[in-house]
Amino acid sequence: MVSTITWLPGFGSLVIVDHQNGFRTVYANLAAVAVQRGAQVLQGARIGTSGSNLDGDLVHFEVWIEGKRINPLIYLR
Repeated sequence: MVSTITWLPGFGSLVIVDHQNGFRTVYANLAAVAVQRGAQVLQGARIGTSGSNLDGDLVHFEVWIEGKRINPLIYLR
């Protein structure tokens, strides 16, 4: 479920998805947000569109467990 949609300096538009049991994913540097707070997000659903920086298109992605950032590579295939 989408728990937070906000804007933060240095991160731009930011979306936090709460997957329950202390597991959250964070998507930042979004040019546009495609979800609403409280919405259920299914696998493969569009969260938003990527923003850009000097290196090109970019989405900042984090995985949090119990509020601590962890390496997302163990969850990405």
